[in-house]
Amino acid sequence: MSREDDRLQRAKDALKNALQELESEPQSSSNARATATRSPNIGVVDQQRQSATDDFRVNETLTPDRARSEVLTRAGLGRVRLVFPDRKASHQDLQKFLEGKFPKLKAAGGFEVLRAHGGGGGQRTLVPLPPSNEGYTVPYLKERLNSAVAYIRPLQADLDESSSNEMEAGPMVPCIYCNEEMPFTKVKEHNCISEAGTSQDLKDADAISLDDGPSTSNSQAKSNDAEQIEADLRLARRLEEEFNDDLEILNTTVLSAPTSLAQELAVAGLKSESSKSVDLYVQRSKVLSNVFEELKGQKFETAKLSVEFVGEPAADTGGPTREMFSIAFQQAIDSRITRGAFPTMTFMHDQSALAAGEYKMFGQLVALALLNGASGPHFLLPSLIHFVLGTPDEQDVASLIEQLPLENHDIKKKLENLNSCEDPKQWNEAMSNFDERFDMGINSATVPFEKKEEMLKAAVKHIMLSSVAEEIYSFQEGLSLFNVLGIMKKYTQQAFEELAHVEIKEEDVRKPFTPIFSVKGSTKRASEELIAYNFNQFLKKVRQGAITRTVLDLDGILATTSSSNEIVLTLSLNDVLQFITGSRYVPPGGIEGSMLFVHDTLHGARAKANTCGNTVTFPVNKRYSSENSSEFTSNFADDIFDGPAYGCV
Repeated sequence: MSREDDRLQRAKDALKNALQELESEPQSSSNARATATRSPNIGVVDQQRQSATDDFRVNETLTPDRARSEVLTRAGLGRVRLVFPDRKASHQDLQKFLEGKFPKLKAAGGFEVLRAHGGGGGQRTLVPLPPSNEGYTVPYLKERLNSAVAYIRPLQADLDESSSNEMEAGPMVPCIYCNEEMPFTKVKEHNCISEAGTSQDLKDADAISLDDGPSTSNSQAKSNDAEQIEADLRLARRLEEEFNDDLEILNTTVLSAPTSLAQELAVAGLKSESSKSVDLYVQRSKVLSNVFEELKGQKFETAKLSVEFVGEPAADTGGPTREMFSIAFQQAIDSRITRGAFPTMTFMHDQSALAAGEYKMFGQLVALALLNGASGPHFLLPSLIHFVLGTPDEQDVASLIEQLPLENHDIKKKLENLNSCEDPKQWNEAMSNFDERFDMGINSATVPFEKKEEMLKAAVKHIMLSSVAEEIYSFQEGLSLFNVLGIMKKYTQQAFEELAHVEIKEEDVRKPFTPIFSVKGSTKRASEELIAYNFNQFLKKVRQGAITRTVLDLDGILATTSSSNEIVLTLSLNDVLQFITGSRYVPPGGIEGSMLFVHDTLHGARAKANTCGNTVTFPVNKRYSSENSSEFTSNFADDIFDGPAYGCV
């Protein structure tokens, strides 16, 4: 055997040993990181489970994405699983333990604990967990976090993110050109090949590899990849089952004060949480009345909700809660507490509803929605929103008159006529026919033309606001639950967009759901890309209002036009978003989700959505992977129309 052959064989043996160590020693932190890109649940694990097991990673104000995780891992601050030696460890003991595992944390001047807010995939907002009087003890963290993820972050100084020496650990591998031995992780960075010999040496190495190694055909490579992925998934599932109550703790840079409505609501939601939740058991056709019944007399020690729809048993990890709020707000449009036309509605003056506390409970409903990561009602009149938030209403008179409820048709015509007056003569003639002004508190015998705009705004304000002042104040009282109204007044523009109607666009529904494709170039990938394309074409047709169904009306909701017992439903982008996430609008914290694909399914298998995980799963069959996008459109529309959100057949 030549010297070069000897070097190559030694390199192969070293690599083989390294791979065996990766597979047989899951308790090595470096090995755990080596598989993290494929199976992010794999970390350092104590197989004896001597005590509380926790997971440690790093980030700033958001949970880390893949690129950020790689940077932190190289800095020795990446994900590992650790075992606390003492379940009753004090704050000082916990800090000493963490500093032993993460030496760089010693320069942080202490630490604080955070948790992620909101469900679904992707990056989420981090919010601080207030310490107990004794600080962050292990029992306290277990009690407050249960099985939730926790994050540890330095208190006074950023951590050094330069590459850590521990990343250079691992088996030693000899260079096949210069015979220098180096850490396994440094081989690719090593370069000792002279320019003159590069091309020939590489050809020789390739030739030797082809002669001595196993077959490198495409089918063999794909088979090996599939086996490795399946092995990783099996190990990930086993770890998840065995350590499903783990804490995941990250150390990261100093947290800045909340800078958005979503972040501040997340902090308020965390402060309001307890080990208990408010359990809601509701009927889809009567969500609003069911919720009002549950809210009566509620002391609200927590904002945390657990929702179950009658006849649809499921664990609520976010999806049912979001959908409950969506349906409740839709039903409020046709309830006795509102008047006007969607999407600009104000409150109805109803003494019975006021005495029953329904306006206050509606305010509480909005507050709970925002605290639980859902969206607001999105149908209130702009003038009403400005009044609630205490912001100036700068709309012109014509816009204000246009928003008057339909039941004020005659008065609306008179106000439009007054607004069109261009001189004092026209104004005085029109005012002589406007005696309703005296009922509005405009008691002057004459109103000069110069005060035209002031008078018209006063008339509109009376109809929209003053006549329902008690109802508005009651709504504000409910919205103040857990100081939500105070938070909204700090971020008035963002808060306005949660209460007023906003048009969602195609990209609002398409972009949050990242397709999880197969290997590029494979036949599976081609079918998956076709489905993703068909989904985009489907959204275009939905935006155009081109997808309708005539169905039997079972509960009288969502009708656009009526004919006997049949109704015509027009699918909207809001309907599609609700089908996948439970929410009809994009909530303050945004949406992160996935589009998944299932191969080798039955011909008639249908698309499914997981509103808790914000995922939509398409079977790869003729229903969805047809070259004719119209077939996808028709079939996926059926999936949504046949879903429980419509209550129709």
